[in-house]
Amino acid sequence: MSKFDIPTLFDWLGGMAALDHLTARFYERVKDNEVLAPLFAKMSDEHPRHVAVFLAEVLGGPAAYSDEHGGHPHMIGRHLGRHLSQTRRGEWVRLLLDTADEIGLPDDPEFRSALVGYLEWGSRLAVINSQPGVVWVVIRHSDFKFVPGRPNRFRSSPHVVRTFCGRCGTPLTYQHDDSLHTIDVTTATLDRPEQFPPPVRSGLNTSFLGNR
Repeated sequence: MSKFDIPTLFDWLGGMAALDHLTARFYERVKDNEVLAPLFAKMSDEHPRHVAVFLAEVLGGPAAYSDEHGGHPHMIGRHLGRHLSQTRRGEWVRLLLDTADEIGLPDDPEFRSALVGYLEWGSRLAVINSQPGVVWVVIRHSDFKFVPGRPNRFRSSPHVVRTFCGRCGTPLTYQHDDSLHTIDVTTATLDRPEQFPPPVRSGLNTSFLGNR
């Protein structure tokens, strides 16, 4: 690595071993946190490892989460219907950063500002995706285009491009470099979903849409 190369956040924090240490210790502390403990009361023993693998990928490390667990669509599915609040989101970020301090992850301003930026952005997306007013579908990329206008594009990790509304920030699409023939599209959101509780819950086999 030359002096002009900028490491990924994954390399900067110490790689997979550091992330495993971070998530293991973080979820130990979650059990004693009155805000977060109820949310993770039924957490599996594998959950800390899954989160570490996910963070590794989005921070520039191996794409194991996509390979082993289904990538971003799987992560969205894990948050659907959980009705996450901003209070819990903020506490999740705070406790994770405090745990990073506890275990001695890098604390230089450049690394921490980048890490905080990702955690704030990612956790706010999780809140949006957890509300009952979020619907998304996977379709063929060749069958999709924006009419009219252009969204804001953001490469959130080395392998993922997301788009957002430039005015309100609503997530619009997600696409992984390994699945360029399909695109995940947000089809509906509600600003106040609690005012419109769904009378029933339903699912849609998106493979049907991909074959039409």
